[in-house]
Amino acid sequence: MEPRSERVTWRTLLGFLVLAIAIAAVAIPTATWFDSSTRPLVIRFAVTLFTAVVLFRLVRAVRGDARVDEKSPADLATRPRAVHVSLDPLLQRLIGELRISVRWHVVPPSLLERLRALSMQQTGRLPAELVPQPGRRPTWQDIERVVEKLERPS
Repeated sequence: MEPRSERVTWRTLLGFLVLAIAIAAVAIPTATWFDSSTRPLVIRFAVTLFTAVVLFRLVRAVRGDARVDEKSPADLATRPRAVHVSLDPLLQRLIGELRISVRWHVVPPSLLERLRALSMQQTGRLPAELVPQPGRRPTWQDIERVVEKLERPS
């Protein structure tokens, strides 16, 4: 742990002094404006405000020195990493060309097979949209969902 320099300590104490002067500059005219029975309440409120700010600063300093918010190397090592997956440029170009010409028509079998192979290669499993089912062919919405899943890092 690195020792704190005296400059930081004096700067903090100077900041507390400036804060006390600012609170007093507001509290003294306010206290004189009220009658004598409510003056102690105004002074107590000013002291409470100053004490709360000082305690907040001290808690932050202690948390920083104790390294409460830091992650341990073990936590960092066990946290899953986001891996960026890029699609095959040929597949992206083919999808872009086919979207323009035959948007709501049949998905070509070559595109379907290429997307299945790419899904198996990158994720190790076949998405539900691409599983062959009797009597149902994948739609362009299914293809777009699969492409978005593959483009999005998981």
